Amino acid sequence: MSTSSVWMRRLLSVPFVIGLTVGAAGTGFSAAMLGSGVFSDVQQGAYYDEAIGEMFDAGVIKGYEDGRFGPNDYVTRGQIAVMFQRFQAFLENGGARVIVDEEEEEEEEEEEDETSSSSKKSSSSSSSAMSFASIGPEGSVHFTIKSFTVNETVGTATISVVRTGGNAGSVTVEYATSNGTATAGSDYTETKGTLSFGNKETSKTFTIPIGDDTTAEGNETVNIVLSNTTGGAVLSAPVEAVLTIVDNETTTGGSTASAASVAHAVMFTANTYAVQENAGSITVTVQRVGGTSPVTVNYSATNGTAIAQDYTSPSGTLSFAQGEVTKTFSITVADEGVVDGNKTVTLLLSGVTGGAVLGTPSSVQLIIVDNETTASGSGSFRFSTGTYTVTEGEAGVISVNRAGGNTGTVSVNYTVTNGTALSGSDYTAVSGTLTFLQGETSKSFLVQTTNDDLGSEGEETANLSLSAPTGGAALLSPSTATLRIGS
Repeated sequence: MSTSSVWMRRLLSVPFVIGLTVGAAGTGFSAAMLGSGVFSDVQQGAYYDEAIGEMFDAGVIKGYEDGRFGPNDYVTRGQIAVMFQRFQAFLENGGARVIVDEEEEEEEEEEEDETSSSSKKSSSSSSSAMSFASIGPEGSVHFTIKSFTVNETVGTATISVVRTGGNAGSVTVEYATSNGTATAGSDYTETKGTLSFGNKETSKTFTIPIGDDTTAEGNETVNIVLSNTTGGAVLSAPVEAVLTIVDNETTTGGSTASAASVAHAVMFTANTYAVQENAGSITVTVQRVGGTSPVTVNYSATNGTAIAQDYTSPSGTLSFAQGEVTKTFSITVADEGVVDGNKTVTLLLSGVTGGAVLGTPSSVQLIIVDNETTASGSGSFRFSTGTYTVTEGEAGVISVNRAGGNTGTVSVNYTVTNGTALSGSDYTAVSGTLTFLQGETSKSFLVQTTNDDLGSEGEETANLSLSAPTGGAALLSPSTATLRIGS
């Protein structure tokens, strides 16, 4: 057998291909991005976290439209050929990010959705021509996915934007929303603004306020677009995305409000939860604030990427007696003993009684962690981003994540101090402790800003910091962040 034939056989061997691709990526790509910062099902700290981020940054790989990467999904020989073609193009183009033709991307997505026709689609994809944007060291800016989803009871939708292919210097990009089937003013608040990436920054988010109109009208959509980059950055696909607002009246019912704005509300104690699949079960805590009278609330679970055999779907009613402030329910999870990746379940509260309302969050995600690929410990704390933005007079929602483990009860202190903004006149100073129970992986606190009616005084900043983790947890970057207060 010829040497070339031997190499072709080796190149089409899945374990060799994956090993070679990850190894090559680790030596030639920028190490600024992690896969866990882009894809919802990539566990931070996993052995493939950095490699996935680097290869996505280069344009060699992409994920599903729902924001997952599927780190343990199978790949076809055609998909492998396409990845190698992109990798070769990346090298030949001097390390510039590969931008995939829309036609090729659509064909590949069809292949992922219809595995029965994978051979035909991947062959067609392999023959598609590659196109390259003129991306310099400043990089390109785009949405992480084409489709975002939010329950209308949550209050805000968080939209993620990344900068790939380069991270040198400060760049900006504008974003704006427009009506799809949703109507601005009633279903959501029309939103536009500018995201500013500092030197080496590669990830930003912005929020879209969502309205809960208490009318059963079905799911509705909002169009989102990026435009007008500065600082040498360019746009790359996807620059358009769709936000789907899930109508809670057709699923769970009930009204909703944030804990800060109501007298008596019932809500989950965390924004997200996680459980090792071999743990057997997880206990989820529900709290009520602002009241002491008897109330009840219904709870339920629906499939995300998890299916019936992955967990026992819970449903029932929690009854808070006079003065009780917390209640719990349990979810049983199954350990299949195979490598099949992390899976998600959506937990919902609905039908609150006794004069209370649903607080935020009333809809959260539970991640069932595949123990065959990921170990779990106490975890580490970090801010969800290095920069938060809030309009003067509004409250900034600051999210803190627990990454790399979810075992045991742990806590971390947070403080807000002056930058160019001054406590008392520009914002209300706040400090405290966030306590994460077993399985809780994300929490938040509010920073109330002040509308001082001084006209345009430019953007001001406050400094955010985390400190003193307990329970075996540690701090992870970013453990400091900036709150930008715009007029």
